[in-house]
Amino acid sequence: MRVLADAYGLDATSRSRLVDAALDRQARNARWWHSHLAGPSLRVADDSTIAGRIRWSEQERAYTAANRKPFDTALR
Repeated sequence: MRVLADAYGLDATSRSRLVDAALDRQARNARWWHSHLAGPSLRVADDSTIAGRIRWSEQERAYTAANRKPFDTALR
């Protein structure tokens, strides 16, 4: 993670926000799929596929949250 942050030229302040940004994006992704599942618009995937994407996003967020300390440490 630090190599990528360095490659993007992120300073310490920006790096400290990366995990928060990842958690936010993962939560928004799950919400987007939930709204797509509940909405009347044309579907980009069937209900089972959408439910799987919701589960994946929620699991991804849970993993990131549970491992926040190692991620933060790696970004210092």
